[in-house]
Amino acid sequence: VLAAVAAGVVWVSVDRVDVVTPAPIASSTDVADPVDDGDPADDAHSKALAAVERGEQRYMIDDVAGALGAFNAAIRLQPDLAIAHRNRAVLYRNEGRLDEALVDIRRSLELDPRDTDAICAEGSIHTLRGDHRSAVDAYTRALEVDPGLVVAHYNRGTSRAHLGEHQQAINDYTAALVRDPTMVQALSHVAQP
Repeated sequence: VLAAVAAGVVWVSVDRVDVVTPAPIASSTDVADPVDDGDPADDAHSKALAAVERGEQRYMIDDVAGALGAFNAAIRLQPDLAIAHRNRAVLYRNEGRLDEALVDIRRSLELDPRDTDAICAEGSIHTLRGDHRSAVDAYTRALEVDPGLVVAHYNRGTSRAHLGEHQQAINDYTAALVRDPTMVQALSHVAQP
């Protein structure tokens, strides 16, 4: 698996499977912190978010074991914290542990079904598993939530191309280009499907 980070987006290439995914690990600062009213559950939530943040920091310095330990701690502290499951799923995906990634991303989506980053992560996991039909379904769900999501248009096009659905793939690449004319990958697919 080859990956390069550019402007908050990761481009993953696996044996001619080109997948664009959101940045590898989501930020815990995107999750609202509850009002401190002395409730012990608030303390667990704060500690879980702090563990997610530690995991993010560990992951950024390529400390996979430390990141995994932090995400595990966050899940132990607050099992219903979607971002912890999503981040652990992305870590598992990036490490090639696709079965574990799929379990975690499904749990994340049970907790937050409209999280387009998680939906796209699910699509990328299916793509890496070679299940392009399920990937198309995931990217379609992401587009139902956010029709302008460039990464979902592009990735759905790639999965459709693998399924032999070339006209639909070109339509998806074109939709990605309309929304982001600088997406060279989509342009190259439209030019030579």
